Amino acid sequence: MKKDKLNNEVNEVEEPVQDGLFKKEMDRRTFLEGTTKVAGAAFGLTLLGSLTSLPAKAASISSGMYSNGRKPDLIFPVISDVHIQHQSDDFLNKLITTLDQLNKVVPKQDAFVVNGDLTDLGLVSEYDKFFSAYNVRKQPQAISMFAIGNHDYWNGLSAADAQKRFLSYTGMESMFYHKVVNGYHFIVLYTEDGNTPGTFSVKQIQWLDEQLKIANDDNQKKVNNSEKDDNSQGDDNWIKPIFVFHHQPIKGTIYGSEWGFDQNRDLFYNTLAKYPQVISFSGHTHYPLDDPKIIMQKDFTAIGTSTGAYMWLDSGRIQGEIPGDFASILNQALIVEVYNNEKVVIKRRDIHNNDWTGEPFVIENPGNKKEFTYTADRDKKAPFFTNHAMLSVVNGNTTATSLAIMFTQAKDNLLVHDYKMVVRNAATKAVAKEYLAFSEFYKDPVPNPLTLQLDQLNPNTMYEVEVTAIDAFGNVSNNSLKVLAKTLTPIPHSQMKATATSEETVGANNAASMAIDDDTTTFWHTKWDKSDVLPQSITLSLGGTYTIDKVTYLPRQEGSNGIITAYNLYVSTDGVTFTKVTSGTWENNSAEKLAKFNPTNASYIKLEATAGVNGWASAAEINVLETVKN
Repeated sequence: MKKDKLNNEVNEVEEPVQDGLFKKEMDRRTFLEGTTKVAGAAFGLTLLGSLTSLPAKAASISSGMYSNGRKPDLIFPVISDVHIQHQSDDFLNKLITTLDQLNKVVPKQDAFVVNGDLTDLGLVSEYDKFFSAYNVRKQPQAISMFAIGNHDYWNGLSAADAQKRFLSYTGMESMFYHKVVNGYHFIVLYTEDGNTPGTFSVKQIQWLDEQLKIANDDNQKKVNNSEKDDNSQGDDNWIKPIFVFHHQPIKGTIYGSEWGFDQNRDLFYNTLAKYPQVISFSGHTHYPLDDPKIIMQKDFTAIGTSTGAYMWLDSGRIQGEIPGDFASILNQALIVEVYNNEKVVIKRRDIHNNDWTGEPFVIENPGNKKEFTYTADRDKKAPFFTNHAMLSVVNGNTTATSLAIMFTQAKDNLLVHDYKMVVRNAATKAVAKEYLAFSEFYKDPVPNPLTLQLDQLNPNTMYEVEVTAIDAFGNVSNNSLKVLAKTLTPIPHSQMKATATSEETVGANNAASMAIDDDTTTFWHTKWDKSDVLPQSITLSLGGTYTIDKVTYLPRQEGSNGIITAYNLYVSTDGVTFTKVTSGTWENNSAEKLAKFNPTNASYIKLEATAGVNGWASAAEINVLETVKN
């Protein structure tokens, strides 16, 4: 576990950021000052037949934190959304890393749970890959438990046949089942088809109700009989947790639960709510474990299980729902430790970083709602910028229609989740644009300062930019940062001419001229029939000779076909001999892209697409910028 500590307490508002504004990064554990009181949540269902008692007893060690030197009475990892693919081994390699690392961190596991989406499409080859990695690494004493996810149905088979394939590979007794491990009840549910939000029938929920009663009665019987393990200690009124697993989350619970199910949602929730000691685990969202809302307590405990494949995030932020520079890196797992008559500890593991992230969630008494700590109203403290925080303009990345800003990250007692940027016309004070952006809390290291590009602005305009911080619970900073900045003036499109090696003019007017018409709703596009394969290029005659050092590329704003993802950029003074000045790759999204190079004289520029979405190239607008004279 990282040792660095960043003191984020609100009473330190007068203190500067520890290493100054231009400390380039902070580790994510430092950024996430964790809480230390409550933990996880589990939803799920169990087996159609009788209760299976599994007396496996393993002395488990992960980390000594929060254990007072005592070994847990039960320990098990939980992973989900592995998404093994038939066409690539990328996620397979991540799974292998996960299993190897968890075996080192938890050398003696009592159970191992995979909470759905083992595969991307439920194909035989994908199951073969998954179990080629899993079977040789699973610990023989650990009880394996698998839940099916919606992706495991996406193989073209009927739901029944997809389930048969799942059972054949996983070896589970049925699609939903109930096991007992070391005296603790595990109830595993299943989504009943490939519907993305999830399908949990009334019949299955009724079965869940029956199994919860069985588990509760069994635990109560043991209490009445004063059954205790030899090393039990702590609260005699402690209520044993019941672990429930289901792939999709219940809407209105944890971070990301907007991706959960509506059908029978209230019946499902109310069934669990009868038993506060339920800890319900759900996957599906791919949301990272770092947000404190990943665990929520109201009538029971619910917790998300992240992903071993790729990250997904909230919509509406500058970085997008799948930030291209980190989404494929994220790989996380949970490790659950139970100390009988004392507490449940849920640790968050960054597999990709081989380290813990945030503080463990600690549930002192799972069955006592009065002791619930991870509630929706747990945090009322607003984030803040220190007195030494700074906001500046990155002139080198400013364009005709965008401003690049860089600022010191704010502080919070839990987590700064977002920043809101309000851009006002400096002359009229009218709001020109508002933006939301992630603090990039999901990265390790967390960037500090944070750099953001604010696009869709007007050329040659002075703006005032104001930045406020928003934490994970929606608390907004009382102070803000402000800066004045001016967009650049591009070489006018009105004096340019555009030609292309390929353009679609039959099915639609996607001629080269559409890339310089000052209309972001139109675009140049290579021939639809793909008779002109990439690379293809578009050339702009600038209408004069200029010293330039930037070219911006705005992809089409609707659809994605032809978004250029790899390019070469050339310049010429005569339109005949072209010299390459830069090349690179761009993310597959609709945000404006920037190509920078050393100042050079040019009368023509040529943008060559060497790769584009689905084999095409397209462009909504291309701007050329003169070198700014100091």
